[in-house]
Amino acid sequence: MKYDTPGIKYDLPGVTYDNPALFPLTYIYGGNMAQDQTKKLDPKVIAADITSLQALTAITGYTPANPACALPALNTVQTAMTAAQALETQKQADADAARDAAVKAEWAFHNAMLAAKD
Repeated sequence: MKYDTPGIKYDLPGVTYDNPALFPLTYIYGGNMAQDQTKKLDPKVIAADITSLQALTAITGYTPANPACALPALNTVQTAMTAAQALETQKQADADAARDAAVKAEWAFHNAMLAAKD
């Protein structure tokens, strides 16, 4: 079976891959690991991760080889994420309020200067 990759940015016209596991982007980007960790994730990705965590809690006897993937560790990471998101939301609201106050003060100053020029 041949697998073509039309529409992929790195696709070469006419090139097909006999094995989808050898798709070159897997090697370029390292598989399923996150790439640019300085950009926010799509909320759909976060929602899918939360759904996956909820599904893991339903698995009886879930004991991963990696202790970082154990339920208590995953719950701790999720709690930290939720707290950081809440802090970000509050800080953004504070910044928005400060900007509104600055705009109001700028307009007051500008209007006062217009009156002084008259």
